[in-house]
Amino acid sequence: MVIHDFLVIDTEGNPLLTEIAIVNSMGKVIYFTEIKQKYKIQPHAKPLLQVLQEVSNLVQNKTLVFHYAEHDLNILRNSYKNQQINLPVFSYQCSWELSKKYLLNQKSYSLDYLSQKLGLKVDNKYFNPNQAHSARYDALFTYQLYSHLRLQNAH
Repeated sequence: MVIHDFLVIDTEGNPLLTEIAIVNSMGKVIYFTEIKQKYKIQPHAKPLLQVLQEVSNLVQNKTLVFHYAEHDLNILRNSYKNQQINLPVFSYQCSWELSKKYLLNQKSYSLDYLSQKLGLKVDNKYFNPNQAHSARYDALFTYQLYSHLRLQNAH
């Protein structure tokens, strides 16, 4: 399970991408953006096609980590298909699946629950459910959870 070079990704949206964050294996946000939406003022948002091209360049042939990968992968697949471009080649791990394997008998395997239960922190602050479902916030906590799982299972 120990992978040293990986990227953590969190997406928001359904069925298409509305926000994405990518955190590198050192815990630093290396990419974050919102996707331009019709009828919504978003001064720093980018067009979906541009975002997908930038994401492809970052993730090609990398190992990606998602929390509940099925959701994020569906959003990415739908978005790439919508823009008629190929999904980049990558492998992935799912911190939700890994948590079920290594943290047995938890009441929940949500990012919210596990972050609070394990006392995970970002910027010295515990998980705040009111800030969840922001790609940047969730990606940083997914990084913390994945790091915890890697440490617990390194031997």
